[in-house]
Amino acid sequence: MDKRDLLFLAAGVAFVVALSLLLHPPAVQPPAGDIPPPAAPTPPLSPPPAPPEATRPEVAPQRIVYTERPHQYTVYLLPADIASYGNSDPPWVYRNVTTFAVMEGSRGGVTERFAVPYPLWRINCSVAAERTPQYARFQVALMDAETGSLVDALEMRYPGSSTRIIREHSREFYLIVGASQIDRFTIALEVPDDWTGAPVSGCTGIRCG
Repeated sequence: MDKRDLLFLAAGVAFVVALSLLLHPPAVQPPAGDIPPPAAPTPPLSPPPAPPEATRPEVAPQRIVYTERPHQYTVYLLPADIASYGNSDPPWVYRNVTTFAVMEGSRGGVTERFAVPYPLWRINCSVAAERTPQYARFQVALMDAETGSLVDALEMRYPGSSTRIIREHSREFYLIVGASQIDRFTIALEVPDDWTGAPVSGCTGIRCG
């Protein structure tokens, strides 16, 4: 093979190599330090949390206590005709009630003055007498603090519970309590939840006025 044939052969090989590179260029690898990190997966969208349900603020019941000076009132003894008022009113139609004042004890006495701002409320009494239930006797008289007149009353001659619905307000009251042969009692002043938002006198506790 002479020199001329070698040149033609070399030219042909170069042409084939150039055509191969043109049709199939080699992949360019980036430098090791420039390799981008893999993208983080997009977290799925979650629904926004539901807003908290509106709740009515709790009303802490206030304590009713006995006065140390019962003689300051015009009337401080239980009325003689208290038994004529009966022992309980019919059950309330209201399902939810709030206790805004409470009194607990085992003996009788005369309480301090208090005012009730609600036009409708009730006195709810519970009496326990495990030792001598047959002799138990419990009496409560709601008195007008200004005039000393009897507003309402109830009498229980057995353990259990009794209520009295009151529709008097916007003045001061006090209680006269009689307790005989009982172990303990609870007097709760209650108002329907439907009435707690609009006190007549503009106050929300029993110490008003």
